[in-house]
Amino acid sequence: MTIRELAQRRRELDSLKKEQKETLEKTATELSMVDSELYDALVEEGSRMCNFDGYTYSLAPKLCANVPEEDAEEFYSALERHGLGELVKQKVDPRTLSAEVSRQIEENSGALPSWMEPYVTVYTRRSISMRKSK
Repeated sequence: MTIRELAQRRRELDSLKKEQKETLEKTATELSMVDSELYDALVEEGSRMCNFDGYTYSLAPKLCANVPEEDAEEFYSALERHGLGELVKQKVDPRTLSAEVSRQIEENSGALPSWMEPYVTVYTRRSISMRKSK
């Protein structure tokens, strides 16, 4: 290929990449909306799962936690004071934080410990798992 052809191909690929990124973002948004609607429909029906066309769809709520950026430093200090400093790595990984918050809630009779409350927002992400049925 000539330099001109390579440059044109580069431009085409860049354009394709942008289009696919936009398509992926739109698909992810629609998937999230459909998951939410399916989750609500299953809950409304009183079901935890359903089977269609060889796939099982089941409720899979996941506890998630995050700390607002403006409270991060103070929260990290609180983690250290409570013997959890090993979680801090410049930034606490959201999955690690969610797992620890889940453990703390379990150990604290279903409640977030009071020292975490000012820093951590806890919510349940409504999620659907999909797998090929046997």
